[in-house]
Amino acid sequence: MVGTYLQNDNYWGLIEDPEGVIHRVSLNEYMGQNYGEILEINEDQIDVSEWVSDGLGGWTIREASIALREE
Repeated sequence: MVGTYLQNDNYWGLIEDPEGVIHRVSLNEYMGQNYGEILEINEDQIDVSEWVSDGLGGWTIREASIALREE
C-alpha cells in the first residue's frame, strides 16, 4: 500500500503491484492472489478477508492487513 485518500467521506486505497503500477481500490472490491475482499480502509492500512487453501483440499477464510509502505 502506497497511500490513501478521502473522497466524499470514503477512503480509497492506493496499491502498487509488482510491475510498479498503482491501482485505486475501494470497499468490497477484491484484490490479490487469494481474492481478498476489502473490508476496511483507513489512513494507514487496508483490511482484507481472503480464501486460502487449508492444505487438506478445503478452504478457510483468513483476515489480513496491508500496511502503509514505509519509505
